Amino acid sequence: MTRREWTRNLRDFAKRHEGRRRSFDLRELSPQQNEQYRILGGTLINWLDRHGSALIAERAALCRLSKQHAEPHCMIISDLPGLMAALEIIHPGNARLSALTEEEYEGFLSTRPDPGYRWHVVFRNTFVALEDPPMLKRARRQYPVQGGE
Repeated sequence: MTRREWTRNLRDFAKRHEGRRRSFDLRELSPQQNEQYRILGGTLINWLDRHGSALIAERAALCRLSKQHAEPHCMIISDLPGLMAALEIIHPGNARLSALTEEEYEGFLSTRPDPGYRWHVVFRNTFVALEDPPMLKRARRQYPVQGGE
């Protein structure tokens, strides 16, 4: 498979998933998801503005030294709040950016691998659930949540 075919397959795959998300109403987000939507949207804008172009410049230099492509497809990995923000931030005609969940992305790569990230780069823009009960207990004690938060 060529880089062009692989990238077209990824874009088409992401567009199908994006189409399903377009019917989601932002008012259905929980208060927590609404805050994540706001934060993840800001983080994506910041990354695109401050880091995206530098990453492409680095890849152009690597291209001269290796088999990596100079203009990789930028894959944004997020969860529902971040993907909803990406829908508003990324122009629908942008052929260089796509957004998927981790599961969707892994599903795509399972049938169309890109060993060594030759044709794409990944920006993960998510919140991670804390799984450390003692730390959560300390945090809740130190920073109590008020009603309605």
